[in-house]
Amino acid sequence: LRSALSDRAADGKVLVVDAWSFEAPRTKDAKAALEALGATGRILVVLGVDDGVAARSFRNLPTVQVIMARELNAYDVLVNDYVVFTQATLPSSAAKAATEEEGA
Repeated sequence: LRSALSDRAADGKVLVVDAWSFEAPRTKDAKAALEALGATGRILVVLGVDDGVAARSFRNLPTVQVIMARELNAYDVLVNDYVVFTQATLPSSAAKAATEEEGA
């Protein structure tokens, strides 16, 4: 899993958002959010247990795979072009690397 995430990160295809702030489940809002991030192709959206509205917003997008953070695995990372985390779902080693990168 680390190797798969490192591969995506090296290509600049691991994205992190603070949180999904959808008021209500709307596929249109989810699509707009991904477009604003610049994510194209197949996208893996990693969600936490409190992201139910986001899960319902993303589930109807054909190029988006929604997965819970506890279910994250190397296969799903590798078959998708982008991986999108929230701060809460970001693995601890990736969070440390992101923090170090921001400070550089």
